Amino acid sequence: MKKSEDNQHLDAGFTLIELIAAITIFTILVGLISVITFSGFREYHRITTENALRDEGDLIMSSIMTELYTFAPESIENSKDGIILSRGQAGNSEHREIAIREGKLVIEEYTSKAILAEEEEYISSTSATSIQAVLDQSTIVAKTADERLCQNDAYCETGLIYIKLVLQRQENDRDYSLELESKFGF
Repeated sequence: MKKSEDNQHLDAGFTLIELIAAITIFTILVGLISVITFSGFREYHRITTENALRDEGDLIMSSIMTELYTFAPESIENSKDGIILSRGQAGNSEHREIAIREGKLVIEEYTSKAILAEEEEYISSTSATSIQAVLDQSTIVAKTADERLCQNDAYCETGLIYIKLVLQRQENDRDYSLELESKFGF
């Protein structure tokens, strides 16, 4: 009887090999779980940033469309950084510019100051729209239906406005970029 009781006491603990195997399996599982968790956090942050860029792109497009429909221009011409909307008679005309300047969307009301060498100078009366993304490579261009640019000597009463937005943002030492293109008829 004594021998079987002694054997039961010997089998009650773990051997060194069993302990090392358990620690190894535990370490592998913790490593896999941490890699999956941190990968999930990085992916969540990437998706959150891309969604923020999309939201800003939607806001910019909406601002441009709203300005086009509420101002109701009679003609549109290209400027250095965007487009100029015009309405009214020569003596009593209103001008508004929609442009990408210094990486930001700018919608400005203008009053004609003077005519110099057949080119008008304008005075800005509003400031830039606040967007966190940088729009450096973005363009806004007005063209006729046959793809001619709307310029000072050839302004357009109808045509298409081509908008290419390249939204860029840097967060946590990573660059994020989103490109949106759209056309609006006028």
